[in-house]
Amino acid sequence: MKETPAHVVAEQVRLTYAQTQKILIGGLLSSVLFCAIMWDQVPHTYVRSWFILIAFLLVLRGCFYLAFVKHQNKGLPPQLWNWIYLTTTVAFSATMGSASMVIHLTDDITYHFIVVAWLVGYSGLAVSSYSMNFWAVAAVFIPMLSLLIISLALAGTTTHLLSAVALTFWSTMVLITMLPVSRSIIKAITLNHRLRLEVEERKKLAQQLRELSIKDGLTGLFNRRHFDDIYGNELKRAQRLGTELSLMMIDIDCFKQFNDTHGHRAG
Repeated sequence: MKETPAHVVAEQVRLTYAQTQKILIGGLLSSVLFCAIMWDQVPHTYVRSWFILIAFLLVLRGCFYLAFVKHQNKGLPPQLWNWIYLTTTVAFSATMGSASMVIHLTDDITYHFIVVAWLVGYSGLAVSSYSMNFWAVAAVFIPMLSLLIISLALAGTTTHLLSAVALTFWSTMVLITMLPVSRSIIKAITLNHRLRLEVEERKKLAQQLRELSIKDGLTGLFNRRHFDDIYGNELKRAQRLGTELSLMMIDIDCFKQFNDTHGHRAG
């Protein structure tokens, strides 16, 4: 992928961080559910240690999210915020993927495929949550599902091996499919940015035309058109408030002689 313009990265990062609250809530609830299901099937020490690490990473991601909300417009480049998000996502995804150790801690194949369904379902959330950022999708998919595929392959049975192959194929297809989707979103962000710049430029031009239409080209003073606009507004204000409106007309004597002596620009 070619280098993405800075303004597109900034918008990608903003949209990516906007998913944090959903990820934190979903991660916590699904982790609690996983621990409840596996509590009587695997050693409690493993379950406790896994959940403590997950909780720590959720808190860490929450802290980075709050820091981003507070400081996103205070000088830190969007690439740095993106790197922070991807790094914490990889760490969290790898920890979630380590739940696949259940395959080697219990002989009950039912729980093996509960883990598979749970991790596949959770990683699938990345498709909808991070569609604007391909690398965020990869940061979820690759660590989590790689560990799951390795655990299935090491289990040694034909069923586990076939599951590992199917999961590898599915993961690859998802990533391949997400790449053009991400490119399309980047293109849409770029076009939206250009449109916003054009609108701002047109507003500036409209304001400049407005100023040209109400000012004298020689002196820069407001002309009769501006006077008519202001007079109409002030008259309506006086009528609305029931107040009086005064108009002063001042004639400067011998102004022609001043212009003849010092020039019209000075006059």
